[in-house]
Amino acid sequence: MQDIRKGDCFNTGGDLAEYEDEDGAQAGYSVKIVPCDQAHEGEAFAVFNLDDGAYPGKDKVVSIAEEKCSGTALTDYVGKNANVSDKLGVFYYYPQPSTWAFGDREVTCFVGDSSGTSTGSLRSAS
Repeated sequence: MQDIRKGDCFNTGGDLAEYEDEDGAQAGYSVKIVPCDQAHEGEAFAVFNLDDGAYPGKDKVVSIAEEKCSGTALTDYVGKNANVSDKLGVFYYYPQPSTWAFGDREVTCFVGDSSGTSTGSLRSAS
């Protein structure tokens, strides 16, 4: 997977609708970074690392990802008065036990439209 940074737009190589649920979801791992003014499936709004140590287990990792990705991170990114489409959902990539063993601690929070692509960035100008 290409390293995704906050503000990157990308295509997942999969179908976000397959990963969607109420509280966000783990999405596919194959991504291609594209300029935000081109059609894209996702836009990263936060990237953070989990603490080192033994793999805390999928449930704990998902709980942390859901908490941080659904907190103020999105509001901080898009701005308080943003008009965000109801079609957009929150998704995230998180470390798996196999990648944790190689030092992967990164969680990437992103928004995406499970019904198709969008063009332009949601990032606030301020």
